[in-house]
Amino acid sequence: MCTTPGRATGMLRLHSRGSKFVKFQEIRIQEMSDQVPIGHVPRSVLLHVSGELTSTCSPGDLTTIHGIFLPLANTGFHAMKAGLIADTYILALDIIQHKKKYSEYQPSEEVLQQVRDFVSEPQVYD
Repeated sequence: MCTTPGRATGMLRLHSRGSKFVKFQEIRIQEMSDQVPIGHVPRSVLLHVSGELTSTCSPGDLTTIHGIFLPLANTGFHAMKAGLIADTYILALDIIQHKKKYSEYQPSEEVLQQVRDFVSEPQVYD
């Protein structure tokens, strides 16, 4: 119920016919542990992903992300407390995975032949 003076009063209702629902995901990415100097904390940044890019990466994946580095507007009491300091995030435009998931892995013919040779040996465990 809207109670602001000078505004129309009434209930707010969702009109799903006139709405457009978009998949959205918020991801926190962090630099790899081998790139962090000894005794330092890894840096991290917030990543906003929408549309078909959602659910493309899982925790622990090694990825390259192309996007736009944007400021995040502070509102309310947090804006008064923060002053001119603004949080930032990356709006993802493309995500490239460097390691494939096991379910997406397609072995080459050479790897399949090595497996066949290994299976055909009579004393595998000796």
